[in-house]
Amino acid sequence: MKKNIHPVMRPTVFIDVSTNDKIITSSTLTSQDTMDIDGVTYQVIRTDISSFSHPFFTGEVRFVDERGTMERFNEKIKKAQASQAAAAAKAAKNQKQVKPAGDAKSYRDVLREQQDTIRTNAKAEQA
Repeated sequence: MKKNIHPVMRPTVFIDVSTNDKIITSSTLTSQDTMDIDGVTYQVIRTDISSFSHPFFTGEVRFVDERGTMERFNEKIKKAQASQAAAAAKAAKNQKQVKPAGDAKSYRDVLREQQDTIRTNAKAEQA
């Protein structure tokens, strides 16, 4: 078995910052904060959520809207709609400015004219 490949396990206390409950265990995590409990020095790791505060374990239903998530989403939607409207207005303005001179010919009509010109030139060369 290889030596010195396993991480060092240290006595650790996890503290839930929302409830201040403590879980005493051992872990490979390291921390600068320490705490003495019953003469043993534990490393302190602070957590936002633990089994003491998570709604799955507490049975409590909470609605968490951090920093106005829905408001930010609605602002993005409004901004996107405004930019789409501006792009559509710009496109409509560009279409109004570009008007064909005289009657507009379709691509098919242009091709027919070119074919007629080619046929006429070919008949003239044969004669």
